[in-house]
This record gives sequence, C-alpha cells and structure tokens, in this order.
Amino acid sequence: MIAIIPLFADSTSEFHDTFRQAVASDCDWIELRLDRMLAARTEAEVLQLLLSLDPGGKTLLYTLRTDREGGEAAVSDREYHRILRSLSGLPGLVDVELSRIGPDTPLDSVTDPGRTILSFHDFHETPADLDRIWQSMEAWHPYMQKIAVMPQAENDVNRLLESCRDHRTASGKIAIAMGETGTISRLWGDRWSSAATFCTLKESSAPGQLSLAEWLVKRSGKDGLKSGRDC
Repeated sequence: MIAIIPLFADSTSEFHDTFRQAVASDCDWIELRLDRMLAARTEAEVLQLLLSLDPGGKTLLYTLRTDREGGEAAVSDREYHRILRSLSGLPGLVDVELSRIGPDTPLDSVTDPGRTILSFHDFHETPADLDRIWQSMEAWHPYMQKIAVMPQAENDVNRLLESCRDHRTASGKIAIAMGETGTISRLWGDRWSSAATFCTLKESSAPGQLSLAEWLVKRSGKDGLKSGRDC
C-alpha cells in the first residue's frame, strides 16, 4: 500500500521541520493540507511556499479540504475552483472533492484528471449508496478515487471494503473507514483493492489514523510478511 503522511502546511519553522522529517521518513506521498494556511495567507504566498518545498523524490498531494467534507476551508465553489486551478500548475497531485464538480464545472475544467485524487468524505456515517458514489467518480476518469466514511458498526466497514473490491475501474482506489472500528481498512485495505492509507507523523487529519511507525510495524508483523508495502 502507498503510505501518505498528511501535514497542515504553514510558514512556521515547525512545519518546515516536520516536512523535512516526512521527506526523510518511509512514507511514499506527503499530503499538504492547505485549509488553515489559505485562511491566514494570500493565495500567492501559499503558492510561493509550496514551490519552495523539496519533496526529495516523494509525491506531493495538495488538498484544500472544505467544511462540506470535514475540513476547515469555508469557500464558495468559484473560489474553490480558482484555487485548484492554481494548484494544478504545481508538480504533484491535486485532491478534488466530488461534490464540487458537475456538468457545469467538469473535472477537466479545474485540473488534469490524470493528476487528480477525486474524493468523497462522510464524517458522520457510511452511506447506503456506496456503489453509486464510486460510479459518480468513475464518470470523471481520475487518477484515483477515494471514499472515506465513518462506520457505525463493523458491517459498515465490510460494506465499504467490499464495494471497493467489486468496483471495476482503471483508476486507483482508496477506501477508508475512519475511527477505531475501521482500522482494518487502514492496515489491510489492499486486500480489497484499496491502494493507499494515511498515516501520521504528529498531527492527525482524520479519526483513526495510525502513526507511520505503528503502521509499518503492524504490516510487517502480520502473517510473517517482510514488507508492509509489498503485501
């Protein structure tokens, strides 16, 4: 599985220190959460900071998580689309919320679908219509499709993982059940065709995230497997 470390980007020395730690870690991707920084800085200042970062060969994922989907950015659709168009000029991948695109604003008018993680989040429950959500994302042909939900029972976790396994697509897939109930989706989601998970270095960005160190230990210890990433 791809191990992704989320970091809330800002201009402090603490962030830069944490970013360097992420670059030196065993993660594969670094997600830069821009919610907080864009509330305090201009768009130009944020872009200048992002361009100054050296990921050391790791893939960067730029995410503006809005308050519609559990984030901190309160922006209109027009503002959201404008910011994402600016981010699409940077090297790396861009997260796009499924709820922010549609017939009037298709995905390819905002960013390159081949560099997009198209995402859906529900921090309250696990929707009954998971198959419909997967198909809604499939229509845009993104690089990866991501569903993250809050299970109320173990059956919700099973439904999510089985829907991921059964969804046929040329895109990559990420299925995450948040909270302690959904730990199996973060540890062993690849057994149901989920390609990635999110791990912490310091600050969690969603309920139930494991630290990268814990994730690697648990992955390498189960069934005597030598490498968590190769499972």
